[in-house]
Amino acid sequence: MTFFKILKRRFLRNLLDKHGRFRRALWNHISNSPTYFTQNPTKVGIEISDGTDFLSLAIQSRIDFFPNGINSRLASLIGQYCVGDIELSEAPNIIDIGSNIGEFALFHSKKYPKSRILCIEPDPICFEVLLANKRSNMIPKQCAIWNLSATLDFFLSSEEADSSLLQMDANARKIQVN
Repeated sequence: MTFFKILKRRFLRNLLDKHGRFRRALWNHISNSPTYFTQNPTKVGIEISDGTDFLSLAIQSRIDFFPNGINSRLASLIGQYCVGDIELSEAPNIIDIGSNIGEFALFHSKKYPKSRILCIEPDPICFEVLLANKRSNMIPKQCAIWNLSATLDFFLSSEEADSSLLQMDANARKIQVN
């Protein structure tokens, strides 16, 4: 057997193994959690629902962030960003730079239903999912923030939610943004 055939066989075996692990993990989440997941052909990625709300995800492995439902994940995220104790007016204007799929904006959309939330996200995959997660008070814009008006290289790392104008990963895919 040639070296390339061995690599191909290992690659396919690993791919099938990962798919099987994903299906088992998905089943465990469905059977042990108040959150359930569906593949929705009209939306990007995978959709999570806890019976009262939904959230689309760009990457299936992100399911692991929601073992106790959407609201638990949002509260955890707000704790990570240390903004849970900040009280805003009843109808604040909020700018979420680097919105990713809109989790931060969704939390504030629920907490401040009269708010207006400008969601900035240049990553095309995350932006498409952000559109699927848009609520009535969220205003998504696909662009990058910089101190000059220019076209810049933007390095995509969608799986790690680490896309940036700075190249942090040698394997990151490069696109142009305004």
